[in-house]
Amino acid sequence: MPGKVSRAIRATTPPRPHRPHHRRRSALAQASTLVTSATALPGAVPAAPRSTPRWLAAIDTLVIAILNVMLAAEVLLVFGSTMERSLFNSSSTMWVDEVSPLFLITLAFLGGAVAYGHGQFIAIKVLVDRLPARAQAFLQAVTEWIAIVVSALIGGYSVPMFMANADEKTILLGISYLWMTIPITAGCALFIARAGHALWCLPRRASVAAGVLVALVFATVVFATPYLGDHPHVLYVGLAAGFLAMIAAGVPVGFVLAVIGIVCAKASGSGDLMGVVMNAQRGAGGFVFLALPFFILAGYIMDRADVGARIVGFVSSLIGHIRGGLLQVMVVGAGDRRPPQGSRHLGGSAPPARSLRDG
Repeated sequence: MPGKVSRAIRATTPPRPHRPHHRRRSALAQASTLVTSATALPGAVPAAPRSTPRWLAAIDTLVIAILNVMLAAEVLLVFGSTMERSLFNSSSTMWVDEVSPLFLITLAFLGGAVAYGHGQFIAIKVLVDRLPARAQAFLQAVTEWIAIVVSALIGGYSVPMFMANADEKTILLGISYLWMTIPITAGCALFIARAGHALWCLPRRASVAAGVLVALVFATVVFATPYLGDHPHVLYVGLAAGFLAMIAAGVPVGFVLAVIGIVCAKASGSGDLMGVVMNAQRGAGGFVFLALPFFILAGYIMDRADVGARIVGFVSSLIGHIRGGLLQVMVVGAGDRRPPQGSRHLGGSAPPARSLRDG
């Protein structure tokens, strides 16, 4: 009898739900999952993720290691040179001004290529995110083709400059200007590799259709160059329309500016493409950009110390309860963060005020 009762109880008791023991995922795995879900096209059928090829991942790892070493060396050299000049009024470290452009050019082109491959670039996606999945895939393919064309032009015209700079050297250290050009060529090649891999992951129809469109536009610009040179007003209207169209299509801002600069220089006859590459080299190695490593270091310290969130919390406790206080908190918080970073004209945006409410 007790056995029957116990069997009856077990029969009527609902089984416990099976709870699988999931291992706790790391922060990196959670972040990658969030990024994947955030970049997925709405309404699209989820497909199996295509991993980055091993050779491309190995190149990224090597480039990131080189960039970290260069960034640390840049910070130490510039800081030491500044302190030496300020305290001892000496010019024995003038050679730092010759090494710094090499570091900055490498950071700009190789670092930009790696960042582009990881989706870390500035682009306006307000209109693109509202489009259907197929339209988004098509515009993404257009973006990749534009990146390939621009990188191929800049990288291709960097080769003649590479040969022209073979015999030129810096004054103090005698560094060959070849080392100032190699990062441009290598960075453009990495841009092409990254964009090509992205095209391979997109639907074939979108990639082919976008390639045909970009080829037609490129051929039209080439054949219309004499006409545009004789009619500058038409050129300016076309540049403005192309700028707005590429911005609306979600093309990265850097490539938009590169396309506008190349077309303007070629159509107006103000300079050849080798001059565009030289301007890109000089701009990336400008003295003003020596402050960038220190801004990165200051931002890293403030992020690790949670300084930005503390500033926003403090200002929120003062004026956050006022109507319109969220905007005031952001303005005051951003302004309060700039002096520690070393400039009142530059500075990062305040962290997201997740606990603030605009009363």
